[in-house]
Amino acid sequence: MDRIKAKLEDLRREGDEAVARAEAAEGELREAKLLLVRLEQEHSSLTTKVDKLEEKVDEQAEEISQLKKKSQSTLRAEEAERGIKGAEQDRETLEHRYEVLDAQYKKVQKELAELEQSLGGL
Repeated sequence: MDRIKAKLEDLRREGDEAVARAEAAEGELREAKLLLVRLEQEHSSLTTKVDKLEEKVDEQAEEISQLKKKSQSTLRAEEAERGIKGAEQDRETLEHRYEVLDAQYKKVQKELAELEQSLGGL
């Protein structure tokens, strides 16, 4: 009888431990999903910013072209070129940030998939 009680107690303890592990994994999953949503939003925001900067670069490049065709002052062309260089630097900075966030996003997606797969076995 004592063995049966001990076995039942062991089973209860194992069940409680499994529930605790599952709850911890579910908490990690919730956190990973929240991080994924945040990264997706930031990814979208950065994509929009990159697109706008590319449009700005195109517009300023067109402005330079028009300035050259109209033979306007060299000073205005230089100002536009400086603006393009600044926009290109901004774009490069955002592209780098985009790449970093994209890598984080992919990593979190992979971890999320692994976590969901491991939770499927519980």
